[in-house]
Amino acid sequence: MNQVLSDVLEIAPIFAYLYIAGLGHGLVEKSGILNLAVDGAFTLGVALAFTYCTYVLEPTAALALTTVTIGVIGLVIAFLTTKLPISHGAVGLSLMFISYGLASYFGYPAALRIKKEGLELHTYVTNEVTSSIALMVSLLLGFLIYYILYKTKLGASIRAVGENPHAAATLGADVLLIRLITSYLGYALIGVGSALYLLMDVKGWQEGSGMGLGWIAFAVSLAAGRHPLVTMFTSGVFSIILKYRYTLLNFLGPLGMSVFTLNAFQYATAVLAMIIFAVTPLRRRFAPPKSLGKIYFKEERTV
Repeated sequence: MNQVLSDVLEIAPIFAYLYIAGLGHGLVEKSGILNLAVDGAFTLGVALAFTYCTYVLEPTAALALTTVTIGVIGLVIAFLTTKLPISHGAVGLSLMFISYGLASYFGYPAALRIKKEGLELHTYVTNEVTSSIALMVSLLLGFLIYYILYKTKLGASIRAVGENPHAAATLGADVLLIRLITSYLGYALIGVGSALYLLMDVKGWQEGSGMGLGWIAFAVSLAAGRHPLVTMFTSGVFSIILKYRYTLLNFLGPLGMSVFTLNAFQYATAVLAMIIFAVTPLRRRFAPPKSLGKIYFKEERTV
């Protein structure tokens, strides 16, 4: 029993940042916005958390500031895709590449300052206590998002906008406001996940830190049908893969598997998970919002 608990706490930090980022992604898409900027936002969040740690010197403040800052990306996406006839994919991918550039813009000066002045990066100590806290907080966030989506008026409005924004607007819903709120909250959660990746896992930054993990969070959420509780399971599976992938290399290395092949393994698994979701009854059980990714034109009054 103690060994099982120890193993759970070993993967808890990875589970926390993957699950929270996956929750954020799913929340954004529940409102009908196709979220393709997730990896750029995650990568930028890692760089910002590193930068804030360098200048603020306090991990909790860095976590809070990263959360607030990354949430702004959600506001931009919600506004552009709701008020203007712009492709969700074009907006998301453009912001993704902009975020990659901003990650380098903010990360490099902070890294140079640490090297030049010999500063120590203040992150969370990763032990049983902090891992337990990260695990409990992430699970509580999952239950909270589930409650908001399925038990509150706001959640009903979010799902209605995702299914048919025109019908929701006819019934009195403010589509723009709902998407702004939802996207900000969703991207704030992505910010939390990216900050935890830096503060509890890698505890350092270099070019490309966190890149690709946003797509893992994307797969974690999609394979779970964007359902907050089911995402717990998919996050757990990918946490195990990420934690023990190098252990796998010890077994498969003699058979010819290289570290480069191993690094691709997690993404191949993500693709496989999405295929399984697409070809099984899970897709019908957890169908995506009907208006996901569709351009929303507000109907004009006619006389």
